[in-house]
This record gives sequence, C-alpha cells and structure tokens, in this order.
Amino acid sequence: METTVAEWGKVLDHLEDDLAAALTALNNPSVRPRVALWVPPDNVGPLPEEFLGQAENIRKAQAEVLQLLAAQRKELGKKISTTKATGNRGNRPVYLDTTG
Repeated sequence: METTVAEWGKVLDHLEDDLAAALTALNNPSVRPRVALWVPPDNVGPLPEEFLGQAENIRKAQAEVLQLLAAQRKELGKKISTTKATGNRGNRPVYLDTTG
C-alpha cells in the first residue's frame, strides 16, 4: 500500500508540474513547455482516497487551462482572418489596428 501512495504522489506531482508549465506558456508565448502526452499509469493501483482532493483540483485546473487555450485559439483565428482580409497590397506597408 505504501508503494501505491508514494507512486501516486509522484504521478500527481508530475501532473501538477505539467499544469504549471502549461500556465506559464499561456502567460508567456515565448516559453515552450516540454509537456508530453500523459498516459495513465497502469502499475500504481487505484488512487488512494487521501489523493482524491488533489486529483480533483488538478482536473479542475486542467479544465480551466483548456478554456484559456480555446479563448486564445479563437483570438488567434480572428487575427489571422483580419490579416488575410487585408489581401496582397504589394510592397506598400499595411497597418492593422489590433486593439480596436
């Protein structure tokens, strides 16, 4: 049982680290997080009850990050559409008002 507790602690800590890296990248586009696709562990047994709160907090935070990513993707799509709408202006400079 102690091995399961220790292993689950490591798994959840790793998920929290990945979540922190994703949040850093959302707030600073020049940061490229090294977050790998998560594969649920198959060798740690069931989640111990003492970790239920931590796991739920991670799940909620991941859902919030997904909402932030969706909002950023939508905003980027608008910017791309605006840029495409200007068409080819040859060598003349084009200025876009991205704040209004």
